[in-house]
Amino acid sequence: MSEAYLQDSGFYWTVERYGHLLASNGYAMAALRWPTDMYNSHGCGYYFTEAAVDYFPTLIDTTRIGFKGMSQGGTVSNWLALKRFINSGWGSNGRFVQPDAYWGPIGWIRDFPADQQSYTDSALAAMPDDVLYLPTVSELDNLHDIRVHIDLYTFMGVPDSNKAFYIIRGDTVNSYIYWATHETERTYVEDTSSLNFFTYMTKYDALDYWAFFRPLMALCATAWEGDTAARRICMGNGEAIQVQMAQGQLKDLLVTDDPKPEMHWVWNNGTYANPCTVAWNMRQYVTADACFLLSIPEEDTWDYRPMAFPNPASARQWITLNAEQADLKELHVYDTQGREVPFEQAGSSIQLRQEGYYILKCLWSNGHISQHRIVISPAP
Repeated sequence: MSEAYLQDSGFYWTVERYGHLLASNGYAMAALRWPTDMYNSHGCGYYFTEAAVDYFPTLIDTTRIGFKGMSQGGTVSNWLALKRFINSGWGSNGRFVQPDAYWGPIGWIRDFPADQQSYTDSALAAMPDDVLYLPTVSELDNLHDIRVHIDLYTFMGVPDSNKAFYIIRGDTVNSYIYWATHETERTYVEDTSSLNFFTYMTKYDALDYWAFFRPLMALCATAWEGDTAARRICMGNGEAIQVQMAQGQLKDLLVTDDPKPEMHWVWNNGTYANPCTVAWNMRQYVTADACFLLSIPEEDTWDYRPMAFPNPASARQWITLNAEQADLKELHVYDTQGREVPFEQAGSSIQLRQEGYYILKCLWSNGHISQHRIVISPAP
């Protein structure tokens, strides 16, 4: 690949910023430009790490290692950590994984699912307890299915004290839109929606620092320097120092040890370009739970979809839930942070007291489950 092409790419500028950030704090970084042939080339990440250590033995200390990647790179970061931390013993003096917008497990080079053993429950559980595990996803990322993220996070063998699940939320401040999409991290590129999925990339905005640079530096300081203040930033328990973005000027991060799909905006409102049943999701070859452990079906197969009317509605206005083929058996209502909220119910009608966005999860008498995103405006 030519130097001119590299210097004109979003990848080049993103890596340059991370390189300057890490080097200025005394750390070394080796970065790999991922090939476009995702199905046949994933083994090269393994060889790249080996070659980097061989070429720069005085710069790279394999006892202090962190893996960070975005999209395919996030996928490979997960896989490399399982390989290098477990099989090669890397990171004995401090280690972490920070996969962002990762697509789920992909097999080893050409003959997948030949590497499916890397993704069994027991293989994921073998991740060393001292690994700091910090996956991130964005609320408008509809490129892949969040259930894959949640499945991996749930089975990854790291105690809750050493892992956290981040959902990055966008915001609008003074008419400037901070987009939280698949490309949130790679925001050097000019604004665009030219890709075939919902993506916007905006130069150098605050989400870069607060959602990625700051947690990364906190992971480095926590893993390799034992910095307790840094641990509160990357591995805290949802306190303000961890979740607040730009001192409260942007929406807080959603940080949890128990992620649910209801917390993710696209789960409730969009469609996925790559649902969790795609061929390269190795988890589906070793467990039926990879897509369906969350009791929410891949799609609703009813001829008649249940309705919620009116929607939007006003606070304390009755909303009727109607399914011609079944009766409402059970109902749960969640806010955008996945917390269950109280409501008034009369038969198949409900009312909510506060304005906001809510997710209704309905269990019907025929066994089907449906979800409805409800918008509640202030009472007139």
